[in-house]
Amino acid sequence: MPVLVFWRFNFGYAFLSPKSIFLSCIFASCLASYIVFHEAALTPVYGSTARFLLAAGGLYLVHFTIGVVSETRQRGKHDQYSGSSWLVHVLKPAVRGEFEGICQTTVEPFLTLVVATFFHAKPLGKVLVVCAAALALKELIRIWLDLRRKKRMQDSIDDAKDSMELSSPTSAKPVSATGRTAREKFDPNKEQG
Repeated sequence: MPVLVFWRFNFGYAFLSPKSIFLSCIFASCLASYIVFHEAALTPVYGSTARFLLAAGGLYLVHFTIGVVSETRQRGKHDQYSGSSWLVHVLKPAVRGEFEGICQTTVEPFLTLVVATFFHAKPLGKVLVVCAAALALKELIRIWLDLRRKKRMQDSIDDAKDSMELSSPTSAKPVSATGRTAREKFDPNKEQG
């Protein structure tokens, strides 16, 4: 999530979950950044990491607010939508769909690694390497779950068709003008039970 908020926009509301964990991490990042910027010995080493975490936390809150507003206005994307890439957004609308998946699974993690090389001597470089690996893994899991969702839907449709074929239709009784068969008509001599 720390790098996703930089690379993408227009997230689904549920994709920005678990909110309690992310909000807690943002709070912890703010406390850690406060310590880093108020201790002269820590600022040169951890200052860039603290700035990155503050920026990521701020962007998460912006995206979360936009998601809440979109939900209240009922204009939000699918709850699990993983966001639109800024890199693909600059392309023509006709070709965006073709490159969205490639960009999210390979280009964004690769560019995160490229940025990490600029900070290789600082802890931020290590954080970005971990974030790039986590982003690539998250995208692979998302693609796999999407394939499984489509397969489960098709399996459900096939199961419903099989169930319909196995169940034999009930034979229709001849219906009289009153809507009852001759046997079902009221017989005053018959005991009510």
